[in-house]
Amino acid sequence: MLPYWKETNNSTSLFGLYLAKLILCYFFKDYEAAVANAREGKKYLAAAIGTMCFSVYYFYAALAMLALVSYRDNIDPKLLEEIVAYQEQIRIWTDHSPDNYLHKYELVSAEIARVLGNKDEALQHYDEAIIQASKAGYIHEAALAEELAGEFYLFQGRTKIAGYYLTDAYYGYQSWGAFAKVQALEAKYSELLNIIPSQPLNSINNNQIASLDLFSVLKASQAISSEIILDNLLSKMMEIVMENAGAQKSILFLQENSSWVVAALATISPKIKVYVSYLPVTEYVYFPDSIINYVQTTRKTVILEQANKQGMFTEDPCVIEHQLKSILAYPMIYQNQLQGIIYLENNAVRGAFTAQKLEILKVLLSQVSISIENARLYQNLENHASVEKSLKQKEVLLKEIHHRVKNNLFVVSSLLELQSSYIDDPEVIKLLGDCQNRIKSMALVHQHLYGNSELDRINFAKYIKSLIDNLASCNMIQERNIEFILDLENIELNIETANPCGLIINELVSNALEHGFLGRARGNIWLSFKQNIKGQKVLIIQDDGVGFPEKLDLYNSDSLGLELVCSLVEQINGSIQLDKTNGTKIEIIFDELNYKRRI
Repeated sequence: MLPYWKETNNSTSLFGLYLAKLILCYFFKDYEAAVANAREGKKYLAAAIGTMCFSVYYFYAALAMLALVSYRDNIDPKLLEEIVAYQEQIRIWTDHSPDNYLHKYELVSAEIARVLGNKDEALQHYDEAIIQASKAGYIHEAALAEELAGEFYLFQGRTKIAGYYLTDAYYGYQSWGAFAKVQALEAKYSELLNIIPSQPLNSINNNQIASLDLFSVLKASQAISSEIILDNLLSKMMEIVMENAGAQKSILFLQENSSWVVAALATISPKIKVYVSYLPVTEYVYFPDSIINYVQTTRKTVILEQANKQGMFTEDPCVIEHQLKSILAYPMIYQNQLQGIIYLENNAVRGAFTAQKLEILKVLLSQVSISIENARLYQNLENHASVEKSLKQKEVLLKEIHHRVKNNLFVVSSLLELQSSYIDDPEVIKLLGDCQNRIKSMALVHQHLYGNSELDRINFAKYIKSLIDNLASCNMIQERNIEFILDLENIELNIETANPCGLIINELVSNALEHGFLGRARGNIWLSFKQNIKGQKVLIIQDDGVGFPEKLDLYNSDSLGLELVCSLVEQINGSIQLDKTNGTKIEIIFDELNYKRRI
């Protein structure tokens, strides 16, 4: 066809061909060929005027030329001049249609800053490109921005944070359906990617999936998303593990430097009680040390139906003394290192810990492992002398924490999406989808959070506007004639408070958009954030939709969203009131959290 198109001077088809080859070569990093195709395509560019392809050409041609620059010692001034001209044209389009072009402008700006050696400027533009592309629904270009940012961090020698960006790129390309690109990332960056296996949970079939407590997965995700103080995190996660495991007792062993400690202990008597202890393992004797030593040495899971009568640990003194029955000990692996061991015990029931429960626990414990590392990193900020001298380093590390959290939540969301593909029951599929969407929303809260220029104090009014813009875009409020009315005071919050508050707003507004205006031609959502005369923060979210059922009890409802909100309100030591007089009005009053141990 190519000779025929050239013979007949079919400029439109020739331009489309060279543009497609430009994009394909660029995504698969054949930059010489990408630029060559850009040059050929430019000859027929006039044929694309007035089409979407015209602006797409400017974007990818600029990126291809910038990619080629990184392989040369000196920047050709004429080449740089051409790139800047393309950037300026994209900027002009951005003024008229920011949803379509702002992320493109930011990504080209990031690449220009990279080749000019402006590291900090490049990082800001990469993050802004990711946020704007995600907000506008350009998942492939958000993934591209994640990939380029990851490679930039990798070039700086910062492999850990590079891995977080590259993992986000991996899942972005997967969502786009670009499986060849996914495989290319796997082949090139396999050691850096934090990805889930491509099979469903081993022992959960279509009938068993209903027994997976999705609310517990949501609670675990919420704890990860909103709690970065280590002691508080351990307390919440141990409670969630106990609820799901059917254990009478659980112990979390963690490796601290070269020593092992009993970090947390949970019992039922009759309610769950959690003790965060950090006792040296030598000072706590109420566990079968032969089992823990075995798991520590082999990194293998131990499940015993009746430990006092079966298996290789019947002679353990603790097993003999207490005639222990059901035991589960599971190694927690983080980045190929043994991070800890969770020990579960039930002395009332034989065979309490099934293979199915183990698979469910694996989902929860994968979240625990990453969350512990996030909290440790945050805790270390307080004690690291060099970081105390550099606010910039603090900002980078805090962004790293929130990027980790976002990445982990996307992993859980992807695992639920994968599992739903093996389910036939429409109700279970809907339940999985709802859970997945809520976890994705939590991840996006963090994406907006680490997009802030400063993380020590968050301008919460600006942060709210960013969240609302994203929710409005995702829920097509213009097409549905739904209007947001914001009344926001310019209040700053510390990050410990801003994080759960962002999740509360995200949950309540998402709920209103999803359920509040069914069958309505239009609607309004009011959001107010102010400070009262006592210095307390007052958050009000109100809508004129269909409202909640008359007899609804906030603290005893079947709604996953409301349970999460009430839990988050308790976390910030706040109060919540519901007014159902006209639509729905929820008022939350709280003081800014003030942890003794923070940066």
